[in-house]
Formats: sequence, C-alpha cells, structure tokens
Amino acid sequence: MSEFRGAPAGPLCVYFHGCPGAPAECAWFDDAAREAGVRLIGIDRNAVAPGAAGGAYFDALAAEVERLAAGAPVRLMGFSLGAFVAVQVAIRLRTPVAVIDLVSPAGPLDSGDVLDSMAGGAVFRLAMRSPALFRAVTWAQGVAVGLAPSAVLRGLFASVRGAEAERAARPDFQAALARFLTWAYGPARGGYIRDIAAYVRPWAADLQRVSASVRIWQGEDDGWAPPALAASLAAGLRETPDVTLFPGLGHYSTLFEAAPIALRRAPGG
Repeated sequence: MSEFRGAPAGPLCVYFHGCPGAPAECAWFDDAAREAGVRLIGIDRNAVAPGAAGGAYFDALAAEVERLAAGAPVRLMGFSLGAFVAVQVAIRLRTPVAVIDLVSPAGPLDSGDVLDSMAGGAVFRLAMRSPALFRAVTWAQGVAVGLAPSAVLRGLFASVRGAEAERAARPDFQAALARFLTWAYGPARGGYIRDIAAYVRPWAADLQRVSASVRIWQGEDDGWAPPALAASLAAGLRETPDVTLFPGLGHYSTLFEAAPIALRRAPGG
C-alpha cells in the first residue's frame, strides 16, 4: 500500500524507495516531514499499471503523481534505484517539479564499468544478460527471506563498516528492513523485477531531459551505489546539480542523514 506521512496539508513530496525497498520507508522520516510542513507520500509502485512496462509504466506512475499533486508543484525524492524512477517520472510530469532530491542514487549503468565495484552488481548483470534467470533468482531470494530474514540481512551487511555497520546493528532498523524485504520479494516481487529490468537498460540520455533543479546526497563509503554512479548521473544532467558528500557514510546511513535535511531545506535552498 502507498504510505502517507508528514503534514496532511503541506506541499507534496513523493518518495521513491530503492529495490528492494518499500513505500513504508516514509515512516522513518515522518517527524522530519511534519516539522518541515511537507506532505510525504511513498507510492506503491507495484500496484501502478501492473501489466505495463518501460515507458508505459513510467507514464502511469507520472499520472499518479499528477493526481496526488492536483496541479500544485511537487518535490521528488529518490533513494538508491528509486533515483532512477524519480528521473523517469520527472521527465514525464506536466505538473511543476520544485526540486528532485536523489539520495545514494543508482546512476546509469550504460558504461558497465562500475558493476564490478557494486555490492549487488552481479544481480544487475544477471538482469541484463538473462531476464528469465534473474526472475528465478529473485523467486529464490524471496524464499530465503521468508525462511530466514535475519540471515539474509546479515549477508547484505556483512562487508559494511563504520556508520553503516552501526545502523545495520540497530534492532529497529533490522525489524523494519526485514518487513520491507519480505514485501519486496513477496507481494511486490513483480514490481521489483519490473523496476530492475527498466533500470539496467541504457538511460543516461534521459538525464538531458531533466529540467528541474537536482540535489544529490552521496555517502563516500557507499558500496551499493558507489560515488562513481552519482558522479556519472551528475555529469549527464543539463544543469549542474547541488552535490552534498558525506564522509564515512554508506548507503542507508546517508539516507537517514540526508532525507531529513532535504525535507527541511526548501527548494532552491
């Protein structure tokens, strides 16, 4: 289900979660959104045009954002692979986009050079080379998450350190992420596969179609979405984005640091 948080009558910010991930991640930033007077919504992408793919899917997603915005300017926030989704929605929206915040962004893979340095790069390479096998592996991951979510989490965070390891060790974070993984690999598995299948196709040229201002928030120790991905994304935009780097932070630790700042900082600020 879509998640509604923050100030009920404030300006709209649509949050796009990563893959795996869930709209319920918005709950992490409810307090920050309320303090900022922002209406924060995480759309259940799995439920949007379930039979559509590629451009038709993103057209439907943009239409849903327009419905929620009701003609008013909208802010977009994309985390991880959700940054790609935010870009695809932004270039299709007819309603004004006040700002696009991209946190730990998964930039284009067009060159392919960065895959070997990414945790999870093997999954993306598999999705490129063998979509059928990728679907089968995703099903197997869902079984593993259903049987032993804590073991899967330990594997995901086995190589992290510093602030990322501290975040991963928190029981509340582990419990929430286990729920999100169960949802992503279970009821929302079709949406997860659809998003990744779209992401691994070439899309760097789409960045030239982004007309709104962009702010990038990147952890320097991010192994899942390395800084090189954010750099390639920034270089592809028509206008130079505002880039904030966080020394010592990884993937999720950057999200927890950057999202509240982004929500409180007005567009153009």
